[in-house]
Amino acid sequence: MHKRPPPGLVLGLALAACSAAGSAGTAQRVEVFKADGSRQCEPDSGISPAAMRNDLEAAGIRVHAARSASDGMLHVQVCGAPTGRINVFSIDAAGLDAARSLGFQPLAGPR
Repeated sequence: MHKRPPPGLVLGLALAACSAAGSAGTAQRVEVFKADGSRQCEPDSGISPAAMRNDLEAAGIRVHAARSASDGMLHVQVCGAPTGRINVFSIDAAGLDAARSLGFQPLAGPR
């Protein structure tokens, strides 16, 4: 006589198989950044993350996420000086060299 496995076990094994299959095709990602060019006292200055994303995608680089951030540096407070804002993009690691050729740099995480 065969015993049936508990329903939770069957569901758990099915979910584990699906997640393993889904992660097998996932490319390694890196974050790159580029200064947005914005200037203090000039509210409409700078390039939006959406516009920079278009540049990356036009070069054949797949963008998974985009955001605006601070470069974390101290900046002199005077009109016309850089704001220190950067645009950050999550891309496939295979696109890193192409992104560098467009002026993007890898984003170093906290140490």
